Amino acid sequence: MLARAMVEGKPVASDPLPLLRSDGPMGLQLAAPVVPEGASAPAGFVTFSYELAPLMLANDDLSLFSVVLEGPAQPRRGIDCQ
Repeated sequence: MLARAMVEGKPVASDPLPLLRSDGPMGLQLAAPVVPEGASAPAGFVTFSYELAPLMLANDDLSLFSVVLEGPAQPRRGIDCQ
């Protein structure tokens, strides 16, 4: 992910993965390269990780919305509103 952020020169996100340990909560990691003015390569990265569970809406019969996650590597499809 860091190599991709360095090559693209912009923030990138990981696919959903377990955080902290292999059986840990699912989350995303984000990395943004920090490029000093006039430099051609990043001096470092700012990284964040987000646990997905607190960000998710309930997905039951009483929900107003239906939430679906799709992989960033897949082509974007239309949104199916119910």
